[in-house]
Amino acid sequence: RSGQYKYSLVQNESQDYSAKYFSILSHSVTSVDFAGNMAVVKCFAGMANAACAAMDNLDIDNEEVSNGLYEVCAYLKQIDLVVKQFPQSQEKTAKLTRYYLPILLEILDSYKQLDKSVRNHEEFQKTHQRLLKTILLINEALKTIITSLTQEYFMDLSADMTTLETLLKKDGLVKEGSLSDMRKQVSVRE
Repeated sequence: RSGQYKYSLVQNESQDYSAKYFSILSHSVTSVDFAGNMAVVKCFAGMANAACAAMDNLDIDNEEVSNGLYEVCAYLKQIDLVVKQFPQSQEKTAKLTRYYLPILLEILDSYKQLDKSVRNHEEFQKTHQRLLKTILLINEALKTIITSLTQEYFMDLSADMTTLETLLKKDGLVKEGSLSDMRKQVSVRE
């Protein structure tokens, strides 16, 4: 009102950042490997700090839950890479992005609130076990989605290779015996 500008930060304490942190995780983690009770999280160059900060800010202080969520992030990254490589497969991820992930984030947010207030309650322990089961289920679902995204391409590739083999044989460019000998050699290498 005095005609001067005033600079201030907007303080919005109630804003939930879980979805943003989960997004950072899913876009920075490339893979997760487990060794005993440790998780090795591999990230894109320069993204490890962001991924760690995001996981820390999810504020779920449980190793089993965290490891499960790291695995979720790794699968999401894999899905993202497949969709980038094969954009026409994106429609198969619609339910994942519209329903499954938002529900998972809502579950995690509710769990986090309960974890802070009633961690030692008997009902919380049952909820904790159910959350672990839910995370296992979402990870299985993500593996299935990855398979479904690529299955069509593997079938097309296999059909193309079979067609080429048949044409080469039909045109007399390869002998019947040599083709089966090559298959045996390839099998031995694998």
